[in-house]
Amino acid sequence: MTMSRPRRLWHSSTASRSVEPTAGLSRNRQILWLTAEGLSIAGDHVFYLALGWIAVSRYGPSGLGWILAAGALPRGILMLIGGAFADRVGPLRLTILSDISRAATLATLCALIWANGPSFPLLIVLAVIFGLADAIYYPASGSLPSLFVPSDQVVRIQNVRNLLNRLALVTGAPLGGVLVAWAGPTLPFLLDAATFLLCAIALLACRSHALRVAPSVDKHVESRGSGVLADLRSGLSYVRRRPALVMPLVAAGLFEFATGGVINVGLPSIASARTWGSSGLGMLEAGLGAGACTVALTLSLVPGLAEPKRIYIAAGVTIASALLTLAGATGLALAIAATAVLGCGAGAIAGAVLPQLQNNTPASHIGRVMSMFYFLTAGLAPISLAAMAALIDTTTIVTGLTAAAVTAACAAATGYLGTRAANPTTDAVPEGATAVQPAHEQRLAASDTPKCVFLICELVSR
Repeated sequence: MTMSRPRRLWHSSTASRSVEPTAGLSRNRQILWLTAEGLSIAGDHVFYLALGWIAVSRYGPSGLGWILAAGALPRGILMLIGGAFADRVGPLRLTILSDISRAATLATLCALIWANGPSFPLLIVLAVIFGLADAIYYPASGSLPSLFVPSDQVVRIQNVRNLLNRLALVTGAPLGGVLVAWAGPTLPFLLDAATFLLCAIALLACRSHALRVAPSVDKHVESRGSGVLADLRSGLSYVRRRPALVMPLVAAGLFEFATGGVINVGLPSIASARTWGSSGLGMLEAGLGAGACTVALTLSLVPGLAEPKRIYIAAGVTIASALLTLAGATGLALAIAATAVLGCGAGAIAGAVLPQLQNNTPASHIGRVMSMFYFLTAGLAPISLAAMAALIDTTTIVTGLTAAAVTAACAAATGYLGTRAANPTTDAVPEGATAVQPAHEQRLAASDTPKCVFLICELVSR
């Protein structure tokens, strides 16, 4: 889909667009990059399955919980700072450095495990290091599509990445189980390290063909010569003033809040309460994955379908209907169909929101905007899991799913309002210029509830 630039008026006649030096990656280099990234994601699933199995078999569920928390804590806390680093250093450079550092960490870990075995402190340190690396990697790698391809190809590329992510889960987790049973933890960890190196090599091969490599020369004056925290505050302030970025970000967080708890807590609870067993749970999750893969494949082949306004409305109706159907389903077949529809809605949001954000964000702020997206989705995921668990424990499964359906409807309304807001895409505000907001954006700006999230983060960063 070709996303047109919203019109913007400046109180300056010096505004100009930077000329992109290349047309982006060729088709072969896109295949190289995406293949290496898909293999790396599959390696991640191999790694996490091996880590989880080792932790729970040696130290029990509580040990596994401590190890996962040790990784999630730095990832959630430092995600926003990782975005500021990405804008300061350059997303491509930071992604390569993150891949190389994780490969070196895993190689060192394998040597220590070979000598002393997988001790609990060693696994805690590994989780912390990977949490720190993920806080840098997520916002940096999330910015790559806008660096590698023109804006009219971002939707297609992002949905290919979504599809590869789903396929990596389907293949990586079973492969990890086989490798752990056959050779213990060392081989899965070495395999993941090899995929990191492969991804770094592929990115180095694509580096000279990127649209941009170094940090953008359009970076705002207030961030030059300042620290990372100042960059973070500048990014939060930038987003807070632009409804066309605030609304999709908040919508993405609400959609994740609505579906994350259902997928990770609600589905196991339903399978247990309705005596469908582990096999029934597997079929529910298979339906979810099949729906998401179908939508990702469709949007990668027909990018024009990912028009944000239509996607928000369709996904809101689809997700809310699927959740309400799942709440009332007494047969496994109907529940599987509902999870497939739920996967379609969630896949549509994933395939539309990220391209919308990437195409509406100037190069100077892309890392920080991506970090806000991942902070509101991946970083705050534990809150949605705890909220769904608390609702199910204190009320019923039906109440939890109904609350999730209402949240999805609110998310759709928020995202739809964001599509009505005009916003500059890649043009930075010229020095000394003042932007003129269209009337409909001023009306949207009057609704400050979503902006409070970013205002609070901006105040905390001070």
